[in-house]
Amino acid sequence: MTIELLPLLSATRDWIDLLSLGVSFALILVGIAGICVALKTLEAVKRQADEMLDQAALMKEQTAVAEKAANAALLNAQAVINAERPWLLIVPKRSGEDKSIGVTFKAVNRGRSPAEVINSGFRWVTPRYCEELPDEPYFGEGAAPNAQWVHTKWLAPDDSYTADSYNQSWISEGSQELLEELNNGTRQVILMGFVRYRDTISNEVMKANIATELRTMLQMGSI
Repeated sequence: MTIELLPLLSATRDWIDLLSLGVSFALILVGIAGICVALKTLEAVKRQADEMLDQAALMKEQTAVAEKAANAALLNAQAVINAERPWLLIVPKRSGEDKSIGVTFKAVNRGRSPAEVINSGFRWVTPRYCEELPDEPYFGEGAAPNAQWVHTKWLAPDDSYTADSYNQSWISEGSQELLEELNNGTRQVILMGFVRYRDTISNEVMKANIATELRTMLQMGSI
């Protein structure tokens, strides 16, 4: 049996192999270029994100500064309003002599602008010393928060008017039992009242209050 030699194979690459190598090399170059472009894009996105964060921080800081400036301006405006607005005080003044001695209550405008007095309410109560005073007694419909006098009073700065008065003869000429309790210290005379007025600058309705023990004031001569 005769075995013939196999034919020799040629190691020389033909054009198809060369083309395949060229395409593979081109794909490698394209991949490298794509990676470089992606890295550049990521770097640009990161840089843009950092700039946006810086801008957001700057805007936040500017907003805080603007808010502080606005608050300062508001406080300054409020301070100006408070300095120029009317301020009503209820001032007691002793009046009369002997049995007709009493107290006159004047509402005085201590502010720098006129005040419009729209209503008021006063009443005296005689609770026992062991009793608690009411938060605010009933002053009548004309003294309600939504009530207003037909003819309001205007008070210029440092101007005043008599808001109410009290005379101890009202007690001495009244109930004998009440008078005895007042004399022996079981009861007390408390005057409670208010003057409601409108701020002519802000148009806000304000209220001046007073609550005072009258018998002690009269006996001590403190007014």
